[in-house]
Amino acid sequence: MSDSEFVTITTTYNDPAWIEKFAQEIVGDRLAACVNILPMGQSVYRWEDNVETEPEGVALIHTTRQAAAALIQRLTQRHPYDEPQVLETATVAPTPGYAAWMTATVTELPHDDQ
Repeated sequence: MSDSEFVTITTTYNDPAWIEKFAQEIVGDRLAACVNILPMGQSVYRWEDNVETEPEGVALIHTTRQAAAALIQRLTQRHPYDEPQVLETATVAPTPGYAAWMTATVTELPHDDQ
């Protein structure tokens, strides 16, 4: 796999138990190699024309580009938010060892994302 074959999916959460369960599920199902769950902080955002302030955490989900579509589909279906933050960022220049680990850890899915 080349550098552009790896991505990080970033999402936010407000329920630590939910994100921990979801992380276990997607790593167990080999859709992600690793999920970094960052602690709760404060988010300020506009929602339905109001400025909101709420505690939120950030999760960084490390996967392959090939598995990303299936992972994003599952994330958007299971996320408790009406409109979750889902950002896909290409991983540039991973070390050879990390790239090999990611390749071995994440299952290669068919292109039709079944």
